This record gives sequence, C-alpha cells and structure tokens, in this order.
Amino acid sequence: MGAEEKHYYFVVAMLKGVGGMQRYVLAKARWLSDNGWTVHFLYGIDGQQILDFSDFDCIHFVELMCRPSTVPTCKREELLRGAISSARYSSETIVESSACILALWGELLASRLQCRHLIFSLEEKLPRMSKSEAEFFRTKMDRGEFAGCYAGYLNKLFPHLTIEQCADKVLAASQQNPIVDDLIEYGTLPSADCSMLCFTRLEKTFVKPMLDSLIDYCFKHFEESFSLVFIGDADEKQLHYEIQHYADSVPNLSITILGYMTRIPRSLIQRFEIGIGTAGCAWQMSAEGLKVIAYATDEDECIGVLRYDIPRICTLKECRAMQFENVLDDLRFSDKYRKRRYEDPDIVTGYRDFLDFLDKASPSQDWVSTNTLACPIAKRIESLIIQISHRYPTNLVRSLKHLTAFAKRG
Repeated sequence: MGAEEKHYYFVVAMLKGVGGMQRYVLAKARWLSDNGWTVHFLYGIDGQQILDFSDFDCIHFVELMCRPSTVPTCKREELLRGAISSARYSSETIVESSACILALWGELLASRLQCRHLIFSLEEKLPRMSKSEAEFFRTKMDRGEFAGCYAGYLNKLFPHLTIEQCADKVLAASQQNPIVDDLIEYGTLPSADCSMLCFTRLEKTFVKPMLDSLIDYCFKHFEESFSLVFIGDADEKQLHYEIQHYADSVPNLSITILGYMTRIPRSLIQRFEIGIGTAGCAWQMSAEGLKVIAYATDEDECIGVLRYDIPRICTLKECRAMQFENVLDDLRFSDKYRKRRYEDPDIVTGYRDFLDFLDKASPSQDWVSTNTLACPIAKRIESLIIQISHRYPTNLVRSLKHLTAFAKRG
C-alpha cells in the first residue's frame, strides 16, 4: 500500500434503511473517493442496506453501540486492530463520527491512527451523557473539532456559547437530491379534499404527536376527507400497524405508507401542495414548491411553515411553537402563506468545507482516553444487553425515546 494513500473513516450507527444520515455519508464517500481517498465505514447496527455501499470497506461490530468503557479491554483492542489494519501506511487519515456517543469510539480510533478526528453530529436531540463525557465534547469543541447541523442543538450541548457562535460551527450535510424526473411506479393514491405528504423515517418521534394533531383536525372537519401519504419506512413493522391504527379510528382520514424510495419521482411530489416534515426531508419538499408544515428538530413541536414562518429548520429555542391545526387552517383557508418571507438557501456542493474546517482546528496531537470515561447507569445496562444478545435492542430504545418524548409533552 503506497505511502501517498489517504484514508477517511466514517463512524456511524447504521448503514441500513434510507435516511438523511445514510444519504449524506454515501454522497460524501463518493466525493471523497473521486478525490483520492480510500473510504471506510464502521457501523454498529446491522440490517438490509438499501443504498449501495458496496464500493467501500464496511466494518460491522455491534459493540460500537456500547460505551467503550463497558467493553472488555481485549475485545475493544481486537475491534480497533481490525479497523485500522488497512490504513497503517497512509500519509493522511481522518476519522469522522456522526454522533456524540459514537465519537467515543472515533477518538480511540484516531488515537491509534495518530490522526485528526472530527465530530460532525447529525443528531437532533441531546444524548444522555455523564459529566466526564460532556467535558470530552467541550474539549473537542474548544479545539475546533466539533461541528453540527443545527446551531440550537450545539447551543444546548455547549450553553457557554451563544447561538451566533454555534452558527459558526454548523456544516451542511449535503446529499444527492433523491427527487428525479424518471417515471417510477408508486401505485394508486386515494383522492381527498385535502392531501398531504410526509417525507420521513417513521421512527421519528414527531410522527405520533403530528398524527394526534391531524386526527383532532379531521374530527373538527368531519364533512371533509383527508389523505396523508408517507414516503419512508421503519425497520420495525409494528410501526406500520400503529400508524394504520390511527387511520382506522378516523373515518375521514386515509393513510398510505409508500415505504423507502431511493429515487422519488417528481410527478409524485407534484401531486401535493402541503408537506409535513423536519430536517433535510422538509427542505427537499420545500425546494419542490410544497408548503411544508415543519417540526422542530429537538422537541417534536410544530414551528410553522418553512420559508414563511421560519427561514430554516431549527430547534424550538430558535423559534416558537405553533398549533398544527391553526397552521393547517391558514394554509387552506387564508392568504397568510401566499408569499414567501425567506429566500432559498445557498446550495452547498462538495465537501471541501469539512476539510477546511479541520484545517482551522487546533494542531494539538493529544487524544482523550475515552475508554476511561464514566457513563450513565442506564447506558451501562444497555451496553450489557447488547453484549449478551449481540444485537442492538431497537424496540426497547425506540419505546424509551417515545416515553421520554411523551413525558416532555405531558
């Protein structure tokens, strides 16, 4: 292996499914490959890969979903040795972790490779963490090795920084636009007086409170018919039954789940005027001309219509909550949303800004021994379950997330 080779490691939770994270890392991996990098993926949750990662070195170990301090030393060293063997003689290596907790492994990997480690958090909600873990993340931020998608998220994690300072640490997780002009069969959709499109993973915690609000609205407008179409899916098919149960309880509401679509026909998007979503999916619908009822990335609250009430998808701290029913009423029956207040954002192409971001970071060659950091008791228990069962307890974690979200709303 030549000394001139460059290696880039992504540390991610999963490659399965189709979400913003998967689309971003795949698009970036292709860009890196085109620019002379050898790309590797370390991921923790196994499953069917719908997007094509076959051109890259993909290494799976479920212990990635555990805190390093909870994994036996011999196992931890075995995993790290397996990950770094191919990059031993490279002239330049970068590790990029896509979430705070995954970054604990990313830092260990970077210390073995003696390379730079960027935490680019794609998270929308703060993870549970110990004081020592929080101090590690602050160290990475102080060194200029921590970035995120949302200023509000960074401000919650680093309250000593202002929103404006956090905005300087925001990078764009750009991806290839999945909406195409190709003719793709998607079946027959029900007709209704009001049809809406929701482009999202069904596991997103905003889905259930959104459905609750929509059902209330349907009951108040019982003389009309409503249709909600989902582009997206969930690994746990139980979610399908739960969502369809919502529709069964409301005679004038139909719900259609189209599942994952790696390419989305523009003809499908153009059948709708109203969209519902958050994060990158909301932007993609808005770019196609839909008026998108947006949800905050952190609190599952409706925050108005994208590019009319708010200039961008954001956390609740950066805007204000609005009633879903009022927003939908205004979209349908008033002139409030006739004219946009905010222009389209600049489209970021390529990923040179990530390399530039790291070039501005501290030249320090110190790495934190994250395998010694304390972790919350609940996460120790979760790690034990993972190591005993050799699989990630998706149902348990999803249930806990929904319970937490429900408790916050209550």
